[in-house]
Amino acid sequence: MQLNLIKQSWEEVYPKLQSINPELAKIVVTLKLNPQHKVFTVRLPFGTQVFREGELNPLLVHEDLIPIGMVLHNQLELYLGGKRPLPFWVLKPGDILGGSQLINQYFQGDYQPAFCWDVTSGLRSVFLLAKINNATRLNKLYRHYQSLERMNMDNEGLHWQLFRNLMLAEQNPWYSELLFFSKAWFSHIDNPAWNPFYLFIIGEAMKKLAFVRDNLRWQYIFSQLHEQKFARYSEYVMSTVKHLFALGSSALPGFAPISDDAAMPLARLQQIFHDLYQLEYQPIFMGAVSPNVRRQHLYYSLQYPALIDSAPRLSRISNAEVLEQIIHIASRCFNYFKDPYYARVLPMLHRFATEGAFEYYHHLAKPQGMIHNVYELFARDAQFSAASACSELGLPVNASFLKGCIKITPIPSVLEAARIIKSGDTGA
Repeated sequence: MQLNLIKQSWEEVYPKLQSINPELAKIVVTLKLNPQHKVFTVRLPFGTQVFREGELNPLLVHEDLIPIGMVLHNQLELYLGGKRPLPFWVLKPGDILGGSQLINQYFQGDYQPAFCWDVTSGLRSVFLLAKINNATRLNKLYRHYQSLERMNMDNEGLHWQLFRNLMLAEQNPWYSELLFFSKAWFSHIDNPAWNPFYLFIIGEAMKKLAFVRDNLRWQYIFSQLHEQKFARYSEYVMSTVKHLFALGSSALPGFAPISDDAAMPLARLQQIFHDLYQLEYQPIFMGAVSPNVRRQHLYYSLQYPALIDSAPRLSRISNAEVLEQIIHIASRCFNYFKDPYYARVLPMLHRFATEGAFEYYHHLAKPQGMIHNVYELFARDAQFSAASACSELGLPVNASFLKGCIKITPIPSVLEAARIIKSGDTGA
């Protein structure tokens, strides 16, 4: 794969920057720039690895490039790699990438650990709700795309690899676009006139690291509750409850149906799985979604644990039993966190306890109690109908993701609201 880095003057990219990040554009026009202050732009096909454990893709390395930049077009995902990648942030146009690397340089100390994230073009945490492990149907794909690598699709974690390989095989035109700064931009650390520029980049990084910075407080609060109120429950269940409240507090991304091409070449992949693979069910893709102001419903599945810290789950306990335990703990936690004390200690957690909600679903649930059948989930959330291109097909009600699923109605993201206010994009 070839990646074409284009070296440009600031004047060439300024109009686009002004439209997607007017706050940064306003800062830059106050700086004394010279011809050395170049930028690099690059278009990245779906699935391209931009960073792996903090190391820039060798195809993007240039002697004059600093791996700090900004998203110009479509979305990228920042995540912790591993056997099961953990989504941390979905980057959209105007978002700063790699800014945490500037903290130590600016403050001249080891205040921030090395950048160790993985970043890909488009979503990395994405999968089809329906199973795609039918050998006969997969062979249709392999015959059509003869260069396609054969994989065992019993594991939903491999869906993304298949999606990426399909798009590479047909050289799909979808791309995300990044801007990187040249070294000259970071040669003025001692010049006070450049402080607004550096502090803006550092501030954007610190916003995304807010949950990491506050995690000690989260840990303390939930460990105290575990010890004093819920000692009979496992650490795994308590960690899951903590994660659900973090999702509701707009601290971390959750999963939601994908309904447009900003995060991935959705329309083309839906067409492939409908026309070539001949999927029996509606091709609904679930993907990571960062907190936003629309209070978009998010989902978490016990089948796909995305916990940053947790003890191993006990294998003998079923998802239905875990859901019952979560319901008991969460309902009491909602009452605890409404206390004014938490408005001072963790304001977003307090706000979620007063404004947010959980709903619980299981594909075997009977229409009674607090655990609902997944048919109700599809009926109650219009996101699923918006994400489906083939409404004549059946719903994937037996999807693994739905075998123990929590729907979260989060509070609006304060960070996203601030970004929209500053950009003047009200969505109208």
